[in-house]
Amino acid sequence: MRKPQMTFHAPCAVRLHGLRGGWALGLALPLLLTPGWLAAADSALASPGAITAKQSRNLLQERRQRFHGVWSPGGAVASQEPLAARAGVEVLRQGGNAVDAAVAGSFALAVTHPQAGNLGGGGFLLLWLPGPSPAADRGCLGDEGSNGATSGPELRIGRGTAVAVNFRETAPGTAPVDLFLKPDGSVDRRKATSSLLSSAVPGSVAGLVLVQRCYGSLTLEKVMAPAIALASDGFVVSSELSASLSLAAPRLLRDSTSRTLFLRPTNSQTGEAKDVERRPPRPGEVLRQPQLAATLRRIATQGENGFYAGPVADALVNLMRNGGGLIDHQ
Repeated sequence: MRKPQMTFHAPCAVRLHGLRGGWALGLALPLLLTPGWLAAADSALASPGAITAKQSRNLLQERRQRFHGVWSPGGAVASQEPLAARAGVEVLRQGGNAVDAAVAGSFALAVTHPQAGNLGGGGFLLLWLPGPSPAADRGCLGDEGSNGATSGPELRIGRGTAVAVNFRETAPGTAPVDLFLKPDGSVDRRKATSSLLSSAVPGSVAGLVLVQRCYGSLTLEKVMAPAIALASDGFVVSSELSASLSLAAPRLLRDSTSRTLFLRPTNSQTGEAKDVERRPPRPGEVLRQPQLAATLRRIATQGENGFYAGPVADALVNLMRNGGGLIDHQ
């Protein structure tokens, strides 16, 4: 399976708040003002001499307020799933930079947030470096761009460098332009959303490995260690994950692999037979994914070849052949 071609966009100038050593990922968030704060402010402006003791307190620090600022001198990690955020923090504490933390959190999401953060997807990277880029000296950009080239992934802005990388999934080379159209020209929703024909070549692994090699400071094995541990040792299922798997259970039951990975035999039933009744894991139960751990280990030791070649790629291509998908080794 050939990895998808990385596409690079000349990044625009954006204002970012710094993390460890001035590195930053993503965009700065605006101050969030709650309705209660605004109401108190309006009252104070309307009656300058009648501010009560309660109104004079710093309302942004009150417990009933929904949003609270978090400050750290050594960096911060934000993620939709707490365990993935902790993986990023763990890497920061080991001396990693913002890219190391982002890659660690992304691979951890493949374990703890399977409904969205998985190896079969793709993504984007926006990065601000406080000075020159290390990528060119590492020889990891090849002909795709070099520092300062507006057609490549990097753009020098003042004394810093902005980076934008697109590693979204790409359609298989044999996919025709009218793949998801019916004879009358309308969209075939089932084929477009619920069949293997809708599977694109994953870009997540290629993109994450690339940016970690170009801009990270630790080894890939060290960055991926938290995700491997979560998959191998397991983690406690949250109420959100349990609810998501419950919602997806009818679709998961139709696939022999998914039903054994994410659904459990009911009561005392055991085995992997199709007639075994299954249920999603309940909140508080431990979910272990040894097959995923093995795949993550291959990526950690072999880089992108651990995913786009060898047994992982072979398994994916065989699935496509047997199920009518289009992804092949080319």
